[in-house]
Amino acid sequence: MVSHRSANVLGIAPLIESPPATLPDSASETQINAVITAAYRQVFGNVYLMKSERLIYAESLLRRGSIKVRGFIQTLGLSELYRQKFFYSVPQMRFVELNCKHFLGRAPYDQQEVAAHIQLFNQKGYEAEIKSYLDSEEYQATFSDTTVPYYRGFFTYTGQKSSGFSRMFRLYRGFANSDRAQLGGQSSRLIQELGDNAVSAVVEASGKQEGWLYRSAEKSTHAAAGNQDYSTDPIYRIEVVQTNPQAANPKRVWLIPALELSSALQRIANLGGKVISIALTSSPD
Repeated sequence: MVSHRSANVLGIAPLIESPPATLPDSASETQINAVITAAYRQVFGNVYLMKSERLIYAESLLRRGSIKVRGFIQTLGLSELYRQKFFYSVPQMRFVELNCKHFLGRAPYDQQEVAAHIQLFNQKGYEAEIKSYLDSEEYQATFSDTTVPYYRGFFTYTGQKSSGFSRMFRLYRGFANSDRAQLGGQSSRLIQELGDNAVSAVVEASGKQEGWLYRSAEKSTHAAAGNQDYSTDPIYRIEVVQTNPQAANPKRVWLIPALELSSALQRIANLGGKVISIALTSSPD
């Protein structure tokens, strides 16, 4: 558990001091409204939503007890509104980062976790990707059916990797900040760290840049003087099927360094390819 003093220094005191939003069986109107507000804030990354954008029918189902909190969260994640905010306009790796943050309350732990979600999406689609978080044992054990997910990457708990604490700061930019208005735009925040299996140091709060500054624990060889060295970078083997029936070679295999995984998947999509498998290999040979 982060101490109150440390929470103030790191700028996460509002999260530490706010209890999780839970909906009991006999909930008052005030409690229901608090849960709905917390759910929108969590799932949509504190993005401002107009009244006309809210999912009124899903809210009514929750109020009547026809669905539980987990069902409401799932409805928000499967909505066209969530796709517009966090799917259509961002790379796949950023999409996975945000899904981990919004539905599990933490940062991705490693490149393998991200690759598994990208593969799931490419093989089974958007709905399967979103449901994989809410149907997971991790979600059930942490939030069950009654609690709105919350940012728990700053806490110590069973199964939490130490790297998750530092990486959470790469995704979280302050209690009042939104996931649509951050430094870095739409690009992935963790692609280099996950590819290098490294973490960034956390620096105490500053009023200069949205509350936090970060520095790399050590300079990455991938950014040194523009001279990229992939000799130690994990390699992913991607099998691709060309959707164009006139293609001379409908099936291809790509060997991609971890740091180029997201951009490679974008190139494949732009060329009309469909990913059918992603696997980590020990070397490009």
